[in-house]
Amino acid sequence: MKIEKCINYLLTQAQIKVNQRFRENLSTCQVTPAQYFILYYLWEKDGLSPTQLAKLSGLDSSTITGLLTRLEEKDFITRINSKDDRRGVNVYLTKSGTAIKKSIDPIILKSNRDVLFDFNETEQAILENFLLRLSGAKIDP
Repeated sequence: MKIEKCINYLLTQAQIKVNQRFRENLSTCQVTPAQYFILYYLWEKDGLSPTQLAKLSGLDSSTITGLLTRLEEKDFITRINSKDDRRGVNVYLTKSGTAIKKSIDPIILKSNRDVLFDFNETEQAILENFLLRLSGAKIDP
């Protein structure tokens, strides 16, 4: 099989292109795409544990630790010892972490438009459906 017919190769190449565009656009907020995942889940539900963030984002624990350290250095999050588990921590947004959402939301919308520019609305919906099926992701109705 030619590599150009390998789904893993095609998805990897597409992800590289998509990630590069999101990285460029998010750089104005000093946030990487992976850091955006963490912020997004905290905007949805503040106080998650690193384990919960890893599960939600699909990233491994060691990656999450580094992301949290960098977000903490930027004063977007803080880690506080868990009230329920002395060994655990929970991650909370700071005022800056909450406020940056207003700047990031339009960047994410623009990045999606940039990446999907060559697709009409029907093709965008089909692509999204295929990616959801491939990833096994579940969406809320």
